Formats: sequence, structure tokens, C-alpha cells
Amino acid sequence: MHPRLALTPTLGIILTACASHSGVYAPDCIAYAGDRIELDDGRFAWDKFTDQVEINAEGERVDRYPDYPVSGRYLLSGDRVRFIAETDVSLPELYLVKRGRQHYLLTTAQYATWRETGDFANCALILGDHP
Repeated sequence: MHPRLALTPTLGIILTACASHSGVYAPDCIAYAGDRIELDDGRFAWDKFTDQVEINAEGERVDRYPDYPVSGRYLLSGDRVRFIAETDVSLPELYLVKRGRQHYLLTTAQYATWRETGDFANCALILGDHP
């Protein structure tokens, strides 16, 4: 057997495992404000949403999140996800956690609580279908 042929199935398994966290993460509850993050092949798009509308003195709608959406690259190191934006926006690190068959993105505080107590955050960002 040719050495390259022997490596092909292994490479396919590794690539499939890496891609399993790809997709859109949004709150795992009905949320009126929050984050929506898409991860895809080392790239991300992070947007914020709210149902609150603010009007300025001129009667114009105010953009509550003028720096969003933000896009760029992301790097995985264990559970940690580091975001490298294409703009000067500073983004927090998040943590990718698989619980059962579902993937979640947790904040540092949510991740620490889960690791210390086993309690899982209500309304964490979840991959896939959203309420």
C-alpha cells in the first residue's frame, strides 16, 4: 500500500472532526438581545442583536452596535477560541464545549462555572436550531 493512501482516511477523520463545530451559534433560549456567531473553516462572523430601538434627537434610529458585524479568523487551542478581527474591535475569548451531541460557545465566566460546579449556563450560545 502506498503511504499517501494510508494517510487519506486518517486525514478525512481529522478534517471531519474539525468541521463538526462549524455553523451558527445563537442563544439557546428566546432572547431579545445577544450574540450570533458563525464559525466556518477558520473564519468567523460575529453579530449582535436587540429588540430595543433607540431614537436620537433628530428622530433617527441609533445603531446600538456600530462596530458589528465583525469578521475575521478564529483559532482553537483546546476548548479556547481566540478571535482575530479584521478591524480594531477587541473580542473576548470564548470556549467551545461539546455537551452530549450539541456544541456550545461559552463565555469565560460560564466556562469556569461549568468546570468548577458542573452547572451549565442558561441561554448559552448553541450550534444549530434556535428557538
